Amino acid sequence: MLRAIGMEETIAANSEEYVEKAVKLGTDPAWRDSIRHRTKTFMSRHNPFSDTASCGIKLLAAFRDVNDVWRREALHLMSLTIPELKARIQTILTQLFQQKNPYIQNLVGNEIIRLLLIPYFHSSDDQGIRHLIDVGAYHGHSAEPFLNAGWSADLFEPDPACEAKLNPLIERYAGKARLFKQIASHEAENMLIFYQSDPGFSSLEPSPYTKLQQVLFVRSVRLNEVVLPNGRLDLLHIDAQGSDFQALSGYDLKNAPPKCIMLHFDGKFPAQSVEKIEASIADMKRQGYDAIVFEYGDKGGEQRLAGISINGISKQPDTKGAILFYQHEDAVLPATFVRLLESFVPLQARRQAH
Repeated sequence: MLRAIGMEETIAANSEEYVEKAVKLGTDPAWRDSIRHRTKTFMSRHNPFSDTASCGIKLLAAFRDVNDVWRREALHLMSLTIPELKARIQTILTQLFQQKNPYIQNLVGNEIIRLLLIPYFHSSDDQGIRHLIDVGAYHGHSAEPFLNAGWSADLFEPDPACEAKLNPLIERYAGKARLFKQIASHEAENMLIFYQSDPGFSSLEPSPYTKLQQVLFVRSVRLNEVVLPNGRLDLLHIDAQGSDFQALSGYDLKNAPPKCIMLHFDGKFPAQSVEKIEASIADMKRQGYDAIVFEYGDKGGEQRLAGISINGISKQPDTKGAILFYQHEDAVLPATFVRLLESFVPLQARRQAH
């Protein structure tokens, strides 16, 4: 568009040049007035954007070029072996963390869902309605992007304080979403002690973050007992404030193996020590699942990504974060992760790499 009106000098080749030109426009009145005058003069003689047919053809060609580049890169990634994809992930991660890249630091919680899992599932050609089980659904923030994409979902949330937010969501996606008020656990049909704290922090264990409000007795259920629509489960998401691994152990992975499992952990809970997390990762590996571990840190009161590892976890006590389990033979998820990480790399560096 800038070339069409003869303003090539305002085109920036990289982010540094963009800032430089923006500063010049703001601090150099003569140059700014020259740009304004030439733009006004050019547009008064001939507005190239009023020629919609010509502009449409050029814009379509530009979109095709972008799509062709995307397809070539996607085909190249899918030609790589899984070990090659993992090595590429590690290389890019090292670069991003060394440069203290701000985008990678924000890859926590629901951003992992929005930026990695949603594109991953969109890239698959699987037919039929996908299904999510969301344990510790809270207010439905994790489930809603999937429901909005046409999925069905079973939401487990035993905290009665969350119902006011969850009920409208269930009504909005009537026939697609179901709410279960039981505790997902490895125990079936038992009345368990449930420590109610602030919404989002209630659990089978007292929260180390908020004050206890009251103790409830809530019936438990094993996830195996849930009848899955069409007998399939695409994503199992568990954020159960310390009882995540207990909830996972109540699901038989051989019955209807999920494509992905996203499980949250926090070392401040006794059941989620580093040793127990390592044991769970090893057990999942024996059952055919690899792991990507996202570990969080705190920066100015905000949760930030501190590190990512493949099939491992740091030895830091009280470490917290999320584990993404995916099937061992699945090359699409690591390829999708590579695409995401590459998008965090500055454009100039990406061009030099290619």
